[in-house]
Amino acid sequence: MTRFDPLDWTHQWDDYEMYMYVDVDSEREQDRGVRMQVLQRSLLQGAEEWTLLYDRKLAPLPELDTPRDWNDQAEERVLREFLLATPQLVSNEKEVLGRFQQDGRLPSEGGSD
Repeated sequence: MTRFDPLDWTHQWDDYEMYMYVDVDSEREQDRGVRMQVLQRSLLQGAEEWTLLYDRKLAPLPELDTPRDWNDQAEERVLREFLLATPQLVSNEKEVLGRFQQDGRLPSEGGSD
């Protein structure tokens, strides 16, 4: 079995980075699930600075996963299954980013508009 590697869930292009992860620790139940962070890179006096543009929920946690029994292998499984089920994820998120930069709005959970 492959070792859990957070870089598997990171996509960088131009001055942007998207990072998919699973949140099981949020105090609010509705915030828990598969999430996407999008960051923008800028250079300030030769140093890289990454600014979080947004962090949005893509999907809820599967019913069987609870914070009590969560580990890297469970996160790996959930992220791989989500990515396999949504192969267009990267291109969709780039569209979301474009709309976000135009009007400052994000789609509702799991939606693309």
